Amino acid sequence: MKLRVLTLHYGDAPYLAASREINERYCRRHGLELVVAGPLDDERHPLWSKVPRALEALRDCDALLYIDGDAVFVDHTRGPEFLLERLPPGRALLIGEDFTPGIANTGVWLVLNTLEGRAILDDWSRTPDSDPSLAFRWPVDEAGFNERILHRHGRAVELVPRSELDLVKGDFIRHHMAEPLRAKTIRLERERRSLARRYR
Repeated sequence: MKLRVLTLHYGDAPYLAASREINERYCRRHGLELVVAGPLDDERHPLWSKVPRALEALRDCDALLYIDGDAVFVDHTRGPEFLLERLPPGRALLIGEDFTPGIANTGVWLVLNTLEGRAILDDWSRTPDSDPSLAFRWPVDEAGFNERILHRHGRAVELVPRSELDLVKGDFIRHHMAEPLRAKTIRLERERRSLARRYR
């Protein structure tokens, strides 16, 4: 199975260099392609660009793992099959809970290149067309997913409880969301140095 990793970088946040180096190191170790995409100029919050960029990146691979620019692989010994194995037959998208049960965190997710997988992304990308407030209403793409996509495509989405798979503060992928810029930068730089020593 051909798996690609996609991340979205925009702006000049100082932590982006560290997160890119960490994720490039992981992808090299496991023979994966890392695509670092930029935002689209489409009159939406830049975070929305992750969804159409994912549709583009999914075209010639079997599955796509998306991670936000402030999310990094912290256990480089585990390969991506760790997540693929969590996706039951008949499901097209794997995503973890946020801090509230039943609510998805869209900073990290895995989607298959199937009719249902592409339909989820296409529908998700179009949610601001039916509710223009979603173009900038925080948490933008996450609000669109939780308000519009989960109930429409629920049978194809595997929403994993944090008690079973933590893709926010877990031990495989860590998403430094909701942290002040300086704290996030310091943490990611520390992780970069630590991982560089551990996985030479």
